[in-house]
Amino acid sequence: MIPASVLRSAPLTACFLADDPDALARALASVAEHSCGRVRRPDTIHRRTGKPEGGGLHCARIFGPIEELRCLCGRVEGAAREGEVCDRCGVLCGRPSLRQARWGHVESPVPLLHPGLLPTIADALGVTRDELDAILKFEANLHDDGAIVRMTPGRAGCMRFEDPEEELLELRGPRHVARRLGADASRLLVTRVPVTPPAWRWTRQDPQDSAYMALVNRCSRLERLIELNAPRIILINEERMTQLALERVCEVVRRELLALLGWRPSAPVSPRSTALLRAVYADPDLDEPREAFAEHLAAQGDERGEFIRLQLEDVGRRRRRAPRRERDLLRRHHDEWLAPLERAVERVEFRRGFPCSGRTVRARAEPLIGDPAWSTFEELETELPALIAHPGLPVLRKITCSWGCFAALAEQDRRLTELGAAVITPRRYPPTKHAQVVRSPVFPALRELTVIQRSRRAQDWGWLLASPLGARLEELTIALPHAHLEALSLLPWCALLRPRLRLALSFGRPLRVTLELDERDRVEVSVATTRAFAEYVALGDGAIARELARALLELEPDRIASLRLRSRSRWYGEALESLAAAVQDRFGDLVTLPRFYAPPTSA
Repeated sequence: MIPASVLRSAPLTACFLADDPDALARALASVAEHSCGRVRRPDTIHRRTGKPEGGGLHCARIFGPIEELRCLCGRVEGAAREGEVCDRCGVLCGRPSLRQARWGHVESPVPLLHPGLLPTIADALGVTRDELDAILKFEANLHDDGAIVRMTPGRAGCMRFEDPEEELLELRGPRHVARRLGADASRLLVTRVPVTPPAWRWTRQDPQDSAYMALVNRCSRLERLIELNAPRIILINEERMTQLALERVCEVVRRELLALLGWRPSAPVSPRSTALLRAVYADPDLDEPREAFAEHLAAQGDERGEFIRLQLEDVGRRRRRAPRRERDLLRRHHDEWLAPLERAVERVEFRRGFPCSGRTVRARAEPLIGDPAWSTFEELETELPALIAHPGLPVLRKITCSWGCFAALAEQDRRLTELGAAVITPRRYPPTKHAQVVRSPVFPALRELTVIQRSRRAQDWGWLLASPLGARLEELTIALPHAHLEALSLLPWCALLRPRLRLALSFGRPLRVTLELDERDRVEVSVATTRAFAEYVALGDGAIARELARALLELEPDRIASLRLRSRSRWYGEALESLAAAVQDRFGDLVTLPRFYAPPTSA
């Protein structure tokens, strides 16, 4: 989080947030004095190295180092050399927190008009705001006597002057406005536009980055066209586009800074809004109340209506990342739309326009138990059994908690009929009060259970699978430490299988072994690996692949219905090739190798 004192620092924020024309003019005049460097390129982060591009919108020479007490190239590093500038890369050896305060600027080859100073400039020229806009857009001439001559529609809808001599006069555009202002031009016009610190721009696709990219491109293009002495009609168009790019920068940065500073519109909440919100909380499963609430907010100009509509349209679509507009809206209004739980829940995800999952902060969430805002949560990571068992969470379907919280839930009187999945972390094996927990009627709908085992010792899970709770399970996942892979034996696990139960052994993200019975009580084995698994095997001595091969080869082919080896990336290296060959030799046609795997061809 960026400190509020940094966000409110002058004169940078005054360049975008000041309402007083004199304060705004003073802030713009001091840009050259406080700026740390000129931004010359629209580039941000190098795609391969992940480092800021030199002279770009994230340049380390301008905005500060990206690593603690280390320059960009690594030649100058350490606390003893803090404050020293590297003579090779030009980056200061200091703290990355400097990127919250250091800012740069973009230089324009022609004077531009800041939107906040347009009324002051119009008064100084003796024209109206509309007339000044026409002059800036090259649609009107401003004569020395103050007369305004506007363009009129001609043939085919083209705008042109009635008097052909007006076309030959240089009486319009930003440069003419600068000439008319005279001595006041340096105070009221902009040639250096401040660039906010990178820490104030949240993502690589931040709206501020996009607006600044357009401005830098326009300024660079206009500067080059002036050097080439381009035709006047081309220069006029480029100056107009540069002015529009500046207005876009001011609009975007002002909006983002107001959101970062916690600005909230002071619009009163209507009774209809309250009634529609209560309807959403009363039946969180339905989309119709959410659609009605979104239409009402959109009619009032509230951006939350657009956000709810966008998320409702994405239901059922498989997208790795939300659309940019949706991310921008959530970033600006996250705390406002999460209220009153903004300080009680972390890592919040929104679905269908409302918060659906998160992790509670115990001290701040406990006083809010019973608030209607909890009703839309479907997944919670919490240590508050009173919150989980509260009737105000009617669609809570998955919890993540410790065994102590899970055991406290089992002693509650209310049945959790919607809770279908749980992730628990016991400290002892078997856990305390396990006999009472597995017989408790509180979890009638629990079908998926994940147990995170911290102990490095092998444990017996028969007490769980032989219990009434285990008899209802359809999927049991045991997350084991990597050390268990060295002594992995699948035979004891196969003995625990029963019909309609899928047993998964997870060794972190790289490796997951799944066991289940088919209709003829034969075992279906699935081994899923990721790219990290192939990299671990290739970089090591191959021990992981050998241990996995040993565990698979212990199984009897007569007891195996199928053996699938799946991978999200290509298998390579002698260790994995030996694993695939050994498994295929023993199980034959029962084996399905990864689709990326290509067996070595003999010469």
